[in-house]
Amino acid sequence: MRGDGDGPGRGGDVIRVTVELCPGGKEQNKRLLGTAEITNDESGTKGRGNYICRLFKWGIRRRLWRESRITNFPRETFGPWDLLFIALFGALGEDRLRRMPKDCKTKGIE
Repeated sequence: MRGDGDGPGRGGDVIRVTVELCPGGKEQNKRLLGTAEITNDESGTKGRGNYICRLFKWGIRRRLWRESRITNFPRETFGPWDLLFIALFGALGEDRLRRMPKDCKTKGIE
């Protein structure tokens, strides 16, 4: 049974995030840059999920680039963007942030 906490299953639902480049904003010229797949491993509970995140690079669907594991994610409190953030941070790590140029910043838009 999914999400019953009886241990990892074969893999459950998958959230797929696709990164595409659309030159000039035109869909017909789009090019796949990468894909993230976050798979529910079915070992969690109703309120807490465990996931495997796999990042595929440069449009090659089965060329695994990075991987991370998310455990005990509070899925009733946080949403898919939070899960993606945690998955990317786990796969890319703090080191990735340290390697960014100091003048590269991010800020929410109000």
